Amino acid sequence: YKDVAEHKSYDMFKRLVSQGRLHSLPTLLPGKLASGIKAMLLYRFQGVSAWRNVGEDKHDTFTKFAKLYPEYDFVFCGDDGQGDLLAGQMMLSSSRTSNLRAVLIHRVVADSEPLEYTAD
Repeated sequence: YKDVAEHKSYDMFKRLVSQGRLHSLPTLLPGKLASGIKAMLLYRFQGVSAWRNVGEDKHDTFTKFAKLYPEYDFVFCGDDGQGDLLAGQMMLSSSRTSNLRAVLIHRVVADSEPLEYTAD
């Protein structure tokens, strides 16, 4: 399923680049299957907090990716439904992601509060 979704996304990105509507081809960072499945199963009982591990995994994946390419600047795009808001907030609060220029979050969760980062 992920391959199909990613293929459609990359087709759209390529089209936008060829039309001059995007400067360069974005990168989709993979998630972790186990934390995604766990979140889907626990969501009914835990609500948005079930996505905490997914958000933390997204943060960790981005941090590793950004470390590989310190010469690049990054913009993180996501929504508030599956840990992206948490991941973005963690990225912004981390000193290890100084090449992160922006976090853009689309609101999709209307019926509950989104999962947010709180510094411990």
